[in-house]
Amino acid sequence: PTPRLPANCHGTWKVIQHPKVASWKYRPPYPLVVGQDYSTRGFDVYVDAAGGWAELRQKKPQKHCDNGSCSRWHWVCRVLVLHHYDDPITRIRMTMDLAQSSRAWIEGELRARYPNAYFHENLPWEMTVWHGSAMRVSGWLLKKYMADDPGWHEGLIKVDTRGTPLNPPQHIAVPYKVGVYLHDTEMAR
Repeated sequence: PTPRLPANCHGTWKVIQHPKVASWKYRPPYPLVVGQDYSTRGFDVYVDAAGGWAELRQKKPQKHCDNGSCSRWHWVCRVLVLHHYDDPITRIRMTMDLAQSSRAWIEGELRARYPNAYFHENLPWEMTVWHGSAMRVSGWLLKKYMADDPGWHEGLIKVDTRGTPLNPPQHIAVPYKVGVYLHDTEMAR
C-alpha cells in the first residue's frame, strides 16, 4: 500500500531573525572627567552588531527510499526555504544621559564636599554613530567622548535595519553604562 502522507506537512510561514548587538565595550577601563584627564583621552565605545534576515519557508511531503531500488519507501516532511532576504543595518545611534543616582550624588554628597559642583554636560543627547548598509558593523563607533561630569553615563545603543519584502524595518535598543571617575574619590554610585 501507498504510505500515508504525514500529518501537518503543508503550509508556508515567515521566519524573522532580528538584528542584534553581539557585544559592546569601552576603553579605557577607568575614564576620568575631562578636567582631570590630562591626556585628553576621553572614552570610546565599541559596538559589534549584526543585521537580521527573513525567510519564507514551506513544509512539503517528499518520498524517501528505504532501500536502493526504492521498492520500500515512506513519506518525510521536508522544510524548504522558498525565499531568503538579508536585512542589513542602515544606522546605529546612541543615546546618553547621566544616571539618576549619579545626578543625586553630584547634587548631594559631591556638592557638600565641593560647593561649586554642578552639571557641565548637555545631557541627554542622541547621535548617529554609524550609517550605511552592512550585515555586520564592528568598531569603535563613539570615539574620544570627553565627559565633563563624573558618574554613570548610560543610554541605549539603537540599531535600525532596512527591512525586506517579508518584514518592515526593524529597530532594537540595547542598554549600556560607562563609569566616569573623579581622580580623588570613589564614584561607584
